[in-house]
Amino acid sequence: MIGGFGGKILRGAGRTLQAEDEFFKQLIFRSRLKANVMVTARKMTDEELGAMGYISREGYIDDTLRNAIMNKEALASKWDEMVVYGKVADDPNAKAKFMEENVGTYNHSSKMAQEALQQAREATFTTPLREGTLGKNVQDTINKHPILRQVMPFIQTPTNILRVSFERIPVL
Repeated sequence: MIGGFGGKILRGAGRTLQAEDEFFKQLIFRSRLKANVMVTARKMTDEELGAMGYISREGYIDDTLRNAIMNKEALASKWDEMVVYGKVADDPNAKAKFMEENVGTYNHSSKMAQEALQQAREATFTTPLREGTLGKNVQDTINKHPILRQVMPFIQTPTNILRVSFERIPVL
């Protein structure tokens, strides 16, 4: 790995692409999440909302959005659960790093968040490749032999762009 200032210059383009991808994925994720929650809330009757313990649609929307994105309280609870089950050591530094890296991410147990993440991946062409496909096999081969990355640096995004293009051609 190249270090120092030269390494930062060489890695700058890749880091910029990653930051741009994450920015648009977050933008799409949050807008789709809010749209999905609002559509669901509008379809619900007052009786359904009451049965779920909500007085108003706004309360349902706020609560659902808050639960779909990991906040510090949810992450602290998740960390405590992982400590209890012995998955991690109870280290304050590791907990702080875990919370810093995961605050604002989607909550895996929220169906709305999972749907919004899938929609964001589709829109940014970053959907993981399916097992057994040619694209996944090529990606696995390149991951096993990193020298091939010089020949084919990008696999997932171009494969997803081609897949979506072929899905939109009526004959295919």
